[in-house]
Amino acid sequence: MRTLAAALLLALASCAADSYQRAKVPPQDVEVSSSSVSRIYLLRMREAKGYYRTVHVEDGDREIGRIGNDHFLCWERSPGRTLVTLEIEPVELAGKRSSEIFVDADCEAGKAYYYALTVDASWEKPSVRQLDAAEARELLKGLSLPPED
Repeated sequence: MRTLAAALLLALASCAADSYQRAKVPPQDVEVSSSSVSRIYLLRMREAKGYYRTVHVEDGDREIGRIGNDHFLCWERSPGRTLVTLEIEPVELAGKRSSEIFVDADCEAGKAYYYALTVDASWEKPSVRQLDAAEARELLKGLSLPPED
């Protein structure tokens, strides 16, 4: 019985992704730390749990981090247009390949932008949608930042 329990724990642990953030985490007690920068939040929604093993995030050529279950990433950048890339590894690797999603963000100085990674259940494909600030703040209460790497 112990062997079965240990095997089950090991299997569950292998599905969990290590989360980290390489970009500096800005102070969370303000919307944006300066009127000369933009802030981006990327939330991994609960309904995506079990669909993706890891989600690796880059802003242009800059690695932001990797987001696992129940986490979000947050970083600040220079204003302007950017392409945020999410490389998504599925939980079941057999017969499935990693996929990429691109978010074309045109960020204004002094503003925060909120995006949610979710799953289109009918197609079982990842998708990203932009959130309004009030909805995002409510969702952030149930998520945490990963450790800085």
